[in-house]
Amino acid sequence: MNKLKPFLSSLAMGLIITAGLIMSGCTKEGPQGPAGEDGADGADGLDGEEQCGTCHDMSTDIKARILQWENSVHATGGNFERNDAGCAGCHTNEGFNDVMESGATDMVASGAMSNPTPVGCRTCHNIHETYTPEDWQLKGADPVTFIIGGETDQGTGNTCANCHQARDAGIIGTTPGEGEVTITSPYWGPHHGTQANMIAAHGGFEIPGDLAYTTGPHTDMEGGCVTCHMAEAYGVQAGGHQMAMSYQYHGHAVGNTAGCQDCHEGIEDFDFAGTQTDVQGMLDTLKAELIAQGLLDESNHAVPGTYPTNKAGAVYNYLFVLEDYSLGVHNHRYAKALLANTLADLQE
Repeated sequence: MNKLKPFLSSLAMGLIITAGLIMSGCTKEGPQGPAGEDGADGADGLDGEEQCGTCHDMSTDIKARILQWENSVHATGGNFERNDAGCAGCHTNEGFNDVMESGATDMVASGAMSNPTPVGCRTCHNIHETYTPEDWQLKGADPVTFIIGGETDQGTGNTCANCHQARDAGIIGTTPGEGEVTITSPYWGPHHGTQANMIAAHGGFEIPGDLAYTTGPHTDMEGGCVTCHMAEAYGVQAGGHQMAMSYQYHGHAVGNTAGCQDCHEGIEDFDFAGTQTDVQGMLDTLKAELIAQGLLDESNHAVPGTYPTNKAGAVYNYLFVLEDYSLGVHNHRYAKALLANTLADLQE
């Protein structure tokens, strides 16, 4: 056996050397084949680098917009977890695109979306469809027919209005002072975004009273929502694609009034002529009356039950103004008319 070991060792070494030679031979390139045909030119005769460069240039514009969006409520806060058929149309990118393609007007998508993603670039823009600046065009920019009836045209703000509008609670279209309305659950009401309706002065339960239900100075503002919400950004805290209207500065909130200066030069906050103070006071008074009459709880939830139309309408109007979140900035005339006329009717 001892005489066999040197033979086996030599054989093994020979195999290793042979394998090495074979593998080293594999690294040599063979002759190249003929060159392939040139690819087709991009749009307008641009090559690939020029085509992509129309948007992806050397600036930081896209990077800045992405950072702003990543800090927005659209991208954070778990909003896109609302992925059932009744919510996905506005709470997810996939649902919104489904609604835009189907032409639905009630914001209900075809069903829950698989692997939902937040509202983002591909929600509002036609990203990578033409590979030209046309991809930055907005989706849903045509005039919007409200879910509860009526139409609005807020320019570029129409994209926003598709979702930021009141939902049907079964009271709009009924006649004030006639019949009854059933509040079906604590979550009954116009939903959490009545901004487009407020700006258009349409969609509240208009109980007759001393104040007229009229449009405001922002109703016909060119550019709609984007004029103020997407004005010059303050870092990633407000404006631009972050879209918030205030930011934190040394521990206190500061209004991002950049988009307001053209009309309100020198304005420093949004309580213009005391509007927000007035509307907040009216909301507080109406809330106290609704609680006293057993129509609302302390958490702003409706108390289920069947009520005279005007009482259910009072709950609806309180929530309509509250869920607009602007305290009258969007349309102080309409907000004040809804609150004042509702409160007067409740206290009769």
